[in-house]
Parts: sequence; C-alpha cells; structure tokens
Amino acid sequence: IYLDNQLPKTDEPKRVVTIALPEKTLSVLGTYDQDLTQAIVKVTDRAIQKPFPKGSAFDIVKVAPHKSVFIVGSDTLLSKISWIKLVEIAPGLNLITIPSGTSLESLEVAILELIENIPSDESTERTLLEEFCKYVGRLRRYNKMSVAEILVVDTDE
Repeated sequence: IYLDNQLPKTDEPKRVVTIALPEKTLSVLGTYDQDLTQAIVKVTDRAIQKPFPKGSAFDIVKVAPHKSVFIVGSDTLLSKISWIKLVEIAPGLNLITIPSGTSLESLEVAILELIENIPSDESTERTLLEEFCKYVGRLRRYNKMSVAEILVVDTDE
C-alpha cells in the first residue's frame, strides 16, 4: 500500500485505488516485481505493447511450428462479406472463419469486390484490405495457406 506521495515517480497522472486480487494473481505479479505497483505497471505495459488490430489491419500469430493464423480486429471491413464470420478469441482479437468447402480463390475474389466498393474517403481501409488481399493471394499461389476446421458448438445463448 502506498500513500499518494510514495507512488512510483512518473510524469503520468496517478490515482490511488484499492483492489482485492486472488493469491494466484499476486504470486504471478510478484514474479515481475516485488513492488506490487511496479508489477502491475510492467504487466499492463507488456500487455498493451502490441495494439489490437484497428480497422481492417491484421496480424499473423504463430500457433504451432510452421503454422500461424490471421488475427483481425472487431471493426474490420471483412465482416461486410456476408459469409465471413469473426470468432472473438480475446477482447478485440478475432479469427476469420469461412464456411466449409469455400475455396481460397473465393475469399480472394470477395475481398477484391469489397475493396472495389470502399468509398474513396476511406483510403486507409482500402490500403489495409489491399495489403491483406495481396498477402492472401501470395500465400494461396505458393500453397502456403490452407483451411483448417474448428469445432463449433451450438449453445442456448
């Protein structure tokens, strides 16, 4: 517990908060720094180092040796393609799903059609989708991309 004048020195505004954390969380934080305040700051800084994909930006995340997946943000224009579904795997991070049997060529064509219909005032989104489409096309042409199935379970919610 710190008094206001004992908080770690930074130029950023601060405020005192009181929180109750599980012992397991406190143990993990202790591995970052014995000073709980510093540990929370370090973990938070590490977590936000890489921002969520914005707009139609995408990221490639390794999931196994020689295997990666596309991750997109929630506000990607890819969601305008009626048969593409986004599966949120963490806040602001989504996998792209396509129906079983959909060809990779169909995905590429759908993205190109989406690009054609982007208003001229959304040049950033157009550029992001063009980059994504080029990447998908290059992977497809060199047989470096495949479709894998995931299990989807119907629930009451």
